Amino acid sequence: MRATRIPRRWSTTRSPAAPTSRAEVDLRRRERLPNLTLVAGYALERGILAGDDFQPALIDEARDTDHLFTVGISIPLPIFGSNAGEISEARGRAAEAEARQAGIEARVAEEVVAALARRDAARDRIAELDEAATAVAATLERYERAWTEKHIDLAEYLAIRDRVLAVQITALEARRDGALADAELDLAVGTGEDR
Repeated sequence: MRATRIPRRWSTTRSPAAPTSRAEVDLRRRERLPNLTLVAGYALERGILAGDDFQPALIDEARDTDHLFTVGISIPLPIFGSNAGEISEARGRAAEAEARQAGIEARVAEEVVAALARRDAARDRIAELDEAATAVAATLERYERAWTEKHIDLAEYLAIRDRVLAVQITALEARRDGALADAELDLAVGTGEDR
C-alpha cells in the first residue's frame, strides 16, 4: 500500500474568526489609555446687590452681572486599566476562536487523510482486479474456442463464463468504489461541488 501524504495545494486555510478576535484584543489594548476631553464653557451670572451699606432708597435696584469663561480637560476615572475586563473578555474570545479553529483544522486533516487512504486502497484494488479481469478474459477466450471445437461441454463453458462475469462485475464495483473515494476526497479537501 502506498504512503498517504496530503498534497500542498490541499492545505487548510485559516478562518477569518481568529484574526478578527486578535484585532478585537488589539483594539481593547489601545483603549486602555484614558480618553482626554477638552471642555470649554460660558456662563452668565446675574445677581442683586444687598448688604449693610446698600441704600435701597437711593437706587431702585442694583444688579451685578458676571461673564464666566471656562476651559478644562476631562479625564475619566480610573485613569489606567479602565477596560481590563474587556481586554480579558476579548482575549478569552480570541483563545476560544483559535481553539475552535485548531479543532476544525485537525478534524479536516483527519478527514482528508482518511479519504486519501480510502482512495489509495480503492486504486490498489482496482489495479489488482483489472489484472485479474484481463487474465480471466484470456481464459474465457480459450474456453470459448475449446467449446466451439467441442473439446468441452456447454455446462463447463457456462460455469467458466459465470466466474469470469463475477470477476468483471467485482472489477466494475471496485471502479465505482474508487470513484466514490475520489468524490469523498474532493469533499474532504473542499474541491467538491458543495463549495
